[in-house]
Amino acid sequence: MSAKQPTPGGDRDQPQTPAGRVFPDNLAASTAPMPTAHTVRMRTNLPLQVVRFGIVNLKMLRMVLKSHN
Repeated sequence: MSAKQPTPGGDRDQPQTPAGRVFPDNLAASTAPMPTAHTVRMRTNLPLQVVRFGIVNLKMLRMVLKSHN
């Protein structure tokens, strides 16, 4: 018997697209815009993130307090 029997999971090195997800041929990963140096600094600046976190929490607290009146 010279016929090769298919083994389950034998083609694991072949990338498969998930069922139902079709990607257009012209879609490349490089089409996403890269953040500027200023944007990266703003995203990684810990003191700024703490301030922004506090502002968001104060806004939520104000909204909750308004709803309880």
